[in-house]
Amino acid sequence: PSNVNANYRRDARAKTFNFIICKNKGPILFKSLNILFTMIVALRVKLVKSSPLSAVLDVVGVYYGVNIPITTAEKLPKLGSETFLHTFAVYREDSQTLYGFATEADRDFFAVLVEKVSGIGPKIALNMLSRMSSTSLKSAIAAGDVSLLSKCPGIGKKTAERLVLELREALGASSGGSTPL
Repeated sequence: PSNVNANYRRDARAKTFNFIICKNKGPILFKSLNILFTMIVALRVKLVKSSPLSAVLDVVGVYYGVNIPITTAEKLPKLGSETFLHTFAVYREDSQTLYGFATEADRDFFAVLVEKVSGIGPKIALNMLSRMSSTSLKSAIAAGDVSLLSKCPGIGKKTAERLVLELREALGASSGGSTPL
């Protein structure tokens, strides 16, 4: 539509992108990440159908199937209502899958899990965010709480230890775990 202007600005030093989408209500700035965004970063949609792990969204007559964590499904409005989802797209040679989240923090944490931790794919990351909020997961990683992390479906003790090892520094936690995330 003519009322939407989307553009991006590249920060050469950090090798990140800032995405800005301008709508009638003013610009929405998607903060830059060290993870390159895919093309679809958010959707303002009408909710057509939902279940605990998926939703069908109507974007001006184009219907998107989106995988969502249970924590997002709990926050969806009634069917037929407008909603806004932060999205992350995963492109593989045999599939294109869209994941939706109620908050930008959940989407960004999902991206970190999928992109930064070996052995964690989108399905396990979605299961983790279905079990606990991103804030709880970040706190558990910062504290090195392997037993809490291993309660998530698909996460055993070794994977939980790897999560702590690989993400503690990336999330900005000090070795004492007292630095706020």
